[in-house]
Amino acid sequence: MSELLPRGFVHSAPPYCYHCDFGKEPGTCGLQCLKYLEQTMLHEGGDKIAAVISEPIFAAGGVIVPPKGFWKGVRELCDKYGALLIFDEVVTGIGQTGTMFACQYEGVTPDILVTGKALTSGYVPGSAVLCRKEIGEAMSKINLHGHTHSCYPLTCRSALKNIEIIERDGLVENSRVVGDYLHSRLLELKDKYPVIKDVRGRGLLQGMELEGTPTEDKYVLGQEFYESMLRGGLVTELESRKNLENVVVVMHPALITSKENVDEAVAVIEKSLIECLK
Repeated sequence: MSELLPRGFVHSAPPYCYHCDFGKEPGTCGLQCLKYLEQTMLHEGGDKIAAVISEPIFAAGGVIVPPKGFWKGVRELCDKYGALLIFDEVVTGIGQTGTMFACQYEGVTPDILVTGKALTSGYVPGSAVLCRKEIGEAMSKINLHGHTHSCYPLTCRSALKNIEIIERDGLVENSRVVGDYLHSRLLELKDKYPVIKDVRGRGLLQGMELEGTPTEDKYVLGQEFYESMLRGGLVTELESRKNLENVVVVMHPALITSKENVDEAVAVIEKSLIECLK
């Protein structure tokens, strides 16, 4: 049986306000998840921790948006114990959340940032690792294994052109504005349909968390809902994880998405939901 991560990685409780591991409520929790993270770091050796690695918004976990102040607190913990803060912005970066990178919402600068996928708009495979100057200089003195396509000219050219177009056409701002509109339309659905228990996200990365009905298990409902939307022409992503006890429909449309596109998508969502609740 394969492991999700190599040995040596330790998981901490996620800053998941809707399903708080500590039974707390947002605003009165005192950021218990942050306190738990520090205790975890101490139990694992304190200043022997190499790094804290995370998405700034947990896309794969179901668009989990940490509470305000969480990442600033994590930054302080990393500085306190001499650990690197590494952000995985492969999904959340390059404008998807309404800023070029999601970590900008909290004004937190990681030591290392990983990006990809949207970096080249998917036309060619491409990723990048951004880091502080002193880290890059230190790494250059270490003998690492090589990468066959490292600094591949077509990847670099595609990334540069893609970023140029995003900036030229104001697509990061479009992501913020249209993302806010998408969020508001999803909240309207939440008010109408009790099975939608939470709507969260930033920019054009949004999630709807579902609960079941007296007659239908939420995991079954989530799958039926996802398939119904797909038949209706709307491609979403279903994050259905029994270990997190959640069922979340994730939407991360293209940066060129318009408000008209949002209205079309919401119509499909509502029609599919009605179909599944019959």
